[in-house]
Amino acid sequence: MVYERVHTPAAPRMSPKPKQYRALVVDDNHDIAHSFAEMLRLIDCQASFVTDPRRAVEEALRLRPHIVFLDIGMPHLDGYEVAKELRNHFPPEEMKLVAVTAYGGPEDRRASRKVGFDAHVKKPIDPAFVESIINTVMDRPPTPPGTWLV
Repeated sequence: MVYERVHTPAAPRMSPKPKQYRALVVDDNHDIAHSFAEMLRLIDCQASFVTDPRRAVEEALRLRPHIVFLDIGMPHLDGYEVAKELRNHFPPEEMKLVAVTAYGGPEDRRASRKVGFDAHVKKPIDPAFVESIINTVMDRPPTPPGTWLV
């Protein structure tokens, strides 16, 4: 019996996984929040979510996430107010804030910067883009005032 050596190409190189970050998703839509948290788990984040913006700060104090993905347009308490409260407890060096919203105009971006968001992205976003956002905001030092990451 003759054996033939078969050359199999090497598997394509995958980009290295990001460091495992703790992430919190805050969105009043349960399906969106749950799906977003699942997407974050697929890219190696420890992810939790809350659907009541009034519980966001309490959960952040309990979980101590590295990054929070925060919807802006929510009932009872909008994302800007939640971000202000989070910034009272967590400086940018400890926690990054990402606005994930349907609102993407210049005024919306200015309002996000003003309250302490590190990035502002428009819904919907795909997993590869989420991973790039995490790598961008987590691997850079705090953003100096007047500059913007995304």
